Amino acid sequence: MATTPKQAFVHFSKLMKKLFALIITSLCLICQADEKTNTDTPSQPGTVVQLTVDGLVCNFCATNISKTFSKLPEVSEVYVNLAAKAVLLQLKEGKKLPEDQTKQIVTEAGFNLRGISYPKDSFNSIKENLKKSTK
Repeated sequence: MATTPKQAFVHFSKLMKKLFALIITSLCLICQADEKTNTDTPSQPGTVVQLTVDGLVCNFCATNISKTFSKLPEVSEVYVNLAAKAVLLQLKEGKKLPEDQTKQIVTEAGFNLRGISYPKDSFNSIKENLKKSTK
């Protein structure tokens, strides 16, 4: 029995949806593994910057913004907490990251910067508090 073009298209569409779901799931698993291996980096002295970012919804988003900030010469460490919509940056000693540059980076990565703060606590202390508050 021959299939009609419409039936073939429907079958193809179903296969593509399954393939897309598989790719997204794989990316999320890779991101989770990457996040687990990069969370215990020792903090270096310098300014801590805490960003509140709208649009962080999955580990792929977290990895994307983390890698973007990690490439900057001013940044020594990055932690992203999806539940708190927080991005925590440890700047290298004596380095500064202008707010307009920070906003541009977040926006170009596809997210919305809702707030910037400069907490007095250490990077690791804030990181642990974020982990505890979102469990």
